[in-house]
Amino acid sequence: MATWPERLLAGAVRNQETCTRHSGLANSVALPLIIYVNQQLHSALQGRHRGSASDRNVNSMTGLGIVKTLPRFSRMSLRASALRPGRQLLSSEACGWTSVLLQTFEQPGTVEHYETAASPDALVVVVLKGAYEIESFSSGSWKKASYRPGCGGLTAPGTTNRLRWHSKSNAESIILRLYIPAHYFDESREEYRRAGERTSSNALDALSFTDPLIVNVVRSLGQQIAKGAPDLLADAGARFLATYLLSKMNQQPEQRLSRSAGHDLTDRRLLRVMEYMQQHRTDELTSGRLAAEAGISSFHFSRLFKEKLGITPHRYLTRLRMQLARNLLKETGMSIGEIGVSCGYMHHGHFAAAFANEYKCSPTEFRTQHLI
Repeated sequence: MATWPERLLAGAVRNQETCTRHSGLANSVALPLIIYVNQQLHSALQGRHRGSASDRNVNSMTGLGIVKTLPRFSRMSLRASALRPGRQLLSSEACGWTSVLLQTFEQPGTVEHYETAASPDALVVVVLKGAYEIESFSSGSWKKASYRPGCGGLTAPGTTNRLRWHSKSNAESIILRLYIPAHYFDESREEYRRAGERTSSNALDALSFTDPLIVNVVRSLGQQIAKGAPDLLADAGARFLATYLLSKMNQQPEQRLSRSAGHDLTDRRLLRVMEYMQQHRTDELTSGRLAAEAGISSFHFSRLFKEKLGITPHRYLTRLRMQLARNLLKETGMSIGEIGVSCGYMHHGHFAAAFANEYKCSPTEFRTQHLI
């Protein structure tokens, strides 16, 4: 039988999928989704904590299930935000939210050095406008990712990062920064424990992610700041995001390297890697990173991948990038250089060579041949 977090997430995702099948509704679903999740969480808490200390903090079933004492974000999050390069455009403090801290920032196109400050709250960053390459220094080397609208990053509580980023056009970008108190994650972990489910011990940390559900919820919360929405809405959003993020982390043990199953690239694992490569085709994807996503040994990954698909992971990634390049050349007015960068090539020559190898013509010739 599914646990209550699983039922909650399944219902929320069904709600999301129903709306995203219709154009223009992807963002409008997020707020009804938050309300749906709040109702489900309240019902679960009422049923599981009846007579417990936490039950004394919950009102009887009225409206959306109002919690008298909401968690509060840490003041350290405010201090951490004050050190962020750029300028704040909007803050949830303006409408009196205390359960989370949500801010809209305009940041410069290039920053050579930025040391983040630690906060006991988890931080979710979502890009609203602009495109840039971001790097994080970890374990003696720089890790790079591409940020575009719809992408984001996640920083675990108590974590500091050394960052730098660069926009090819040096244009400013606009981001949303959402600080979620650790209490929400602790509450969700407790519910998993009560349901007999273990939660991952992995840190809630990711340099980059692409998840429409997370992005739409954070964006919708940002839109509600200007409308003066009540803190209850922010609380519901934080509860959903904490449960959803833990659910994603709980999938990771299956993705870790395993000595007993480290030599088997099953169809399910192969599909997961192919989807991951599709979502991150503009990133620098190493065999080790793909092997970790598949949950098998990096020593065997490339060989098994080629046995399954008939081509190497590098060749498959190049095809994905070239398909994107072909569409951009046919459907947009972007310059050849901009398309190359958008497809993961920092050097024009490398992009032109890869394109010519795939389509037997240069990007310029391809665009000329397909002019409408």
